[in-house]
Amino acid sequence: TFIGRAAAEMDSTVRFSHLWIALEVAAGGIGKIEHMFKRLTRTEGARLKLAEIKEARRQLFHEGRRYALSQDQERLMCGAVIAQPLSWYRLEDASLSMVIEELGRTGRNGLSLAS
Repeated sequence: TFIGRAAAEMDSTVRFSHLWIALEVAAGGIGKIEHMFKRLTRTEGARLKLAEIKEARRQLFHEGRRYALSQDQERLMCGAVIAQPLSWYRLEDASLSMVIEELGRTGRNGLSLAS
């Protein structure tokens, strides 16, 4: 799986690429990621993190710029990928929902230049 590959990857840019692909697959395409996040979390912080993640994707895939995501951003992406299939079957995991909400509340800017 792409999440498994990301977890085993030391290079932050490659790890991000695997997480982004998993996110796109779970959402059903790049255009549906924002809608997926709106359903999974109501926090403004999560939406801001999504905007940062999308900008990192744009810069990586279109400009070749390398970024390292924060641990919170990586966890938010993983949580969204895991929560999405649960939502298809109207299943909810309260602890997963709490983690996603908490990650959305943290106000730290997560993007940093990869070394």
